[in-house]
Amino acid sequence: MKRVHEQLAVLYPLDHDMSKQWFVKYPNPSGGNPLKKYGELNKIVNIVDRLLEADRLIASCAEDIDLAKLRSAVMIDELADIVQVRIQGKKPKTRYAYTSKFKVFTEWFRTETDGKINLLSGTKFLAFLKDKRNLGNVSINSYRRNLKSIFQDLEEQGKMEFNPFDASKALHQQVHTKTWFRPETQVSMKLLIANLDPQLWAACLTQFYCFIRPGDELMGLTIGDIINREDTSWKFRISEQTAKTGRFRFVPIAPDLKEVLESYIEGFPDHFFIFGRGGTPNADKIARNTLYNRHRMYLNSLDLPIGHSFYSWKNTGAVMMYKNGIKMKYISLLMGHSSIETTDMYFKSLGIDDIMEEVKIAYPSIG
Repeated sequence: MKRVHEQLAVLYPLDHDMSKQWFVKYPNPSGGNPLKKYGELNKIVNIVDRLLEADRLIASCAEDIDLAKLRSAVMIDELADIVQVRIQGKKPKTRYAYTSKFKVFTEWFRTETDGKINLLSGTKFLAFLKDKRNLGNVSINSYRRNLKSIFQDLEEQGKMEFNPFDASKALHQQVHTKTWFRPETQVSMKLLIANLDPQLWAACLTQFYCFIRPGDELMGLTIGDIINREDTSWKFRISEQTAKTGRFRFVPIAPDLKEVLESYIEGFPDHFFIFGRGGTPNADKIARNTLYNRHRMYLNSLDLPIGHSFYSWKNTGAVMMYKNGIKMKYISLLMGHSSIETTDMYFKSLGIDDIMEEVKIAYPSIG
């Protein structure tokens, strides 16, 4: 009977002293401190019989560990099913985010672990991303969010007793303060752009009034996505396929933007992209960076501080709406945020304290 330190389960005391308490110590399949099994060891007075009982306990420990490996293998398959459900109908970028991160995790789990998932697995995986793959904190936190949410689904289905990423901690990320255009800059930009580049100005106003992000949300808009054109209450229909948040929503179109769009889209069919090639609505949407580059030319002419960009129009619209007294919960709905907390973080990145001071909130008095 071999009993050496290299075994997964080890009998103590190592010297088999009958005057001491005997037990078998083995790795905890769920992580954390090692576990102990006593069985009937200390009731047996004959050393030979006690050693036979120890062999039985050691075998049962190995069965526990093998069962944990089997459960982990099944768990990977169940997680893969959850990923497939999550990416259905999502944009390619979202699908890739989930599938690529899950692939990296399963490869790490297969090659870098003993085949068992435990409470510390999430923390160890994030350390692997930092030490072996040299990823930055932003990327590591993205892995953590995605994988933690997938495991949470499995836990909520009753197929797992714990989430291995619950014990992990988000890494510090440097917060980059977003920029917005002050009123005098807004006027200067309008004077530069409105007459010289109507398409670009329409895109700026769409961000400003509707909080539509200057990526797939903006570039994917067609004329047919403007609904209620038979009356004055025009709205944009943002599909889940183009929305950054993956949430379908309607966004009202402000009168000033409606006036610009009416003349801009007149005579073009509904299937044309609003921001098409050639500076007008077109069957081919404009290249992603074209509007950014054109906008940068006007920014450079004003010699503004670093940080201002085409995206700043969306930030500016949010700030101005907040300053005009619109409640944050309504701004959150218009932006398609998942919660008020997300909107609150967004405003903090825009310098919420400065905004609050400008709004000059009147605090109530007692009595």
